[in-house]
Amino acid sequence: MKLSPKYANLKPTPMLKIFQAAAKMDNVINLGIGEPDFDTPKDIIEAGCSAAKEGFTHYPPVMGFFDLREEISSYWSKKYGLSVLPDEIMITTGGIQASYLALQVLCEEGSEILMPAICFTPYFQQADFVGAKVRAVPLDEENQFRLTPESLSRAITPKSRVLILNSPANPTGAVQTEEDLRGIAKIAEEKDLVVISDEIYEAFIFDGKHIPFSSLPGMKDRTITISGFSKTYAMTGWRIGYAFGPSDVIRAMGVISVAQSMGVNTLAQKAAVFALRNRDDFVHEMVNTYKRRTSVAAEAFDSIPSLKCQKPKGGFYLFVNIKETGMDSVTFCMEALEKVQVAMIPGVSFGQEGEGYVRIACTVDEAKLLEAAERVRRFLEETQP
Repeated sequence: MKLSPKYANLKPTPMLKIFQAAAKMDNVINLGIGEPDFDTPKDIIEAGCSAAKEGFTHYPPVMGFFDLREEISSYWSKKYGLSVLPDEIMITTGGIQASYLALQVLCEEGSEILMPAICFTPYFQQADFVGAKVRAVPLDEENQFRLTPESLSRAITPKSRVLILNSPANPTGAVQTEEDLRGIAKIAEEKDLVVISDEIYEAFIFDGKHIPFSSLPGMKDRTITISGFSKTYAMTGWRIGYAFGPSDVIRAMGVISVAQSMGVNTLAQKAAVFALRNRDDFVHEMVNTYKRRTSVAAEAFDSIPSLKCQKPKGGFYLFVNIKETGMDSVTFCMEALEKVQVAMIPGVSFGQEGEGYVRIACTVDEAKLLEAAERVRRFLEETQP
């Protein structure tokens, strides 16, 4: 069948190659999957089941149930002092739909989107789908892959319209400092940039406290914040996220969404209400677990000759420097999978600047992380001259 020229030549990312190969193998330690290995807490599941029995099985409001938007408003107010009205919030099918809707509303053909040169893969695809051009902002391992005001200033052109931020960041584990954010905010105001701030990992900061970009002076009216329940409450399969920002942008996103999804799963929304009201204890337990795991795993991989690994400041990923091995990231990951059955994601999956690195998700227990490190050590001992 003849496809649209825009989509006819789409190619799967190297990440997909790893997942497909790993699925055919036994005894694989899978460090590629970017989701919590915790199950959704049973009482959150029960809240979703109860909603079904109570009759919440019909079309939902396009913007999402009001009680969920109220709870989200309360969450950001109590935790960060933000004033976000329910009418400035939209519930989406995961955070990924929120970013796509925002780009559809904000960009036109030829618009330029600034984003970290190493970032969440779908950002690149979504920019292409809305007809925009990606302007990659270089990152530096020496400053822990943070997007700095200086690098942003050098990347901006007269066509720059939108900046995508992600802190804590997937795949690097970078967390923007307050100084970074204030410098970026100043540039956004001077250059009239709209900022899409992906804060899906905001609970996963290991030291200090998350700073919402929209909380900075002058940023509330030019920021669309994206978050959700997938990571924080181990609800990846429920597909529920949200965005908040200026009401005119949020309303326009709602109009577009009618043609895509006609609202978000009702049972997931009711489960999310329960999660926000009742499960802070679960979040604390999970964050502490990932803080411990990432620390242990970073030390283990950093101790392997020819690898370098910093401890992340947040999230649950390691971004490991493999340049001294002499292998590109796809070769490294495919051979490690074939020879020692450890699945990792090639850094080039996250942008060309990610070449020379691999992403490791610390979503298995500590014993398996340490075993994976030993397998990789053995792999390199057997393959390096």
